[in-house]
Amino acid sequence: MFYFPVVSLCPNIQLISDHHCCQLQLQVQHEAMAMREIAGAMKEMAREIADAGGLADRNLRDFVKIKHSKLMHESSCASNGT
Repeated sequence: MFYFPVVSLCPNIQLISDHHCCQLQLQVQHEAMAMREIAGAMKEMAREIADAGGLADRNLRDFVKIKHSKLMHESSCASNGT
């Protein structure tokens, strides 16, 4: 049996066979699924980071502590005249 591919226009405006067009669609679907999985993992990480006690919360607390201690040091130096 001989295979005579039917030729059609795919979204990328190239004249290609139906077989090749199907391969491209499967590849795009596979890539889209992989991107969804990555996005889901990133969303979960962002949730963990943003939760109370998470990395963002700890970073903000550390930042406030450092700024507060610097301000206290600067004000004590100013009152001492140094």
